[in-house]
Amino acid sequence: MFRKFYEMIEDVEGDVIEAGVHWGYGLLAHLGNIESVKNRRIYAFDSFEGHSRATEQDRSGRAFINLDNSFKISEDDVRTTLLNGTEYNLEEINTKIKFVKGWAQETMPVFKDSDKIAFVHSDMDIYEPVLSTLKSFWPRMVKGGVIAVGKLNNTELMGKTLAFNEFIATLKKEEFEVRSISVKEINTLKIVEMAYILKK
Repeated sequence: MFRKFYEMIEDVEGDVIEAGVHWGYGLLAHLGNIESVKNRRIYAFDSFEGHSRATEQDRSGRAFINLDNSFKISEDDVRTTLLNGTEYNLEEINTKIKFVKGWAQETMPVFKDSDKIAFVHSDMDIYEPVLSTLKSFWPRMVKGGVIAVGKLNNTELMGKTLAFNEFIATLKKEEFEVRSISVKEINTLKIVEMAYILKK
């Protein structure tokens, strides 16, 4: 799923952010690019309580679906996914991945563990945590770094698109480029268009 992104950042120094963990399939995809992540730390942000409360921005889509805590998965369940899906033992997983538990709006603005970020996978579907992801990590992105935001203009979850548009409107045009690529989702195997921001 992330192979193309890791090819883009092959010569870029910096760590990796997984914003929204769920069962840990995104983390499996990161670890599947072992040559690219071997010198990078992965920081995995999740409330482990499900989604944040929807805002009016999230409800603005004509087909809005309320996700509430339906994505509530424990850290132990995620580690089980990683143990079953890789050859790593628990100690190796804990060395490579640091879990940051809490609501993104609270944990991301005060995060200080890494000041060089090469790749962010923004996999939160709700307006506030998506906006927090973009605002918190863009200033730490190295040149050539990438923030992948996934599918935009989804009428079920318009908060993500509104957060994305609101954020890029604050950037100088010469600092970034918005692109998209086709990727295969690791859990569904569907081909989807994933939008991303490249830092120039």
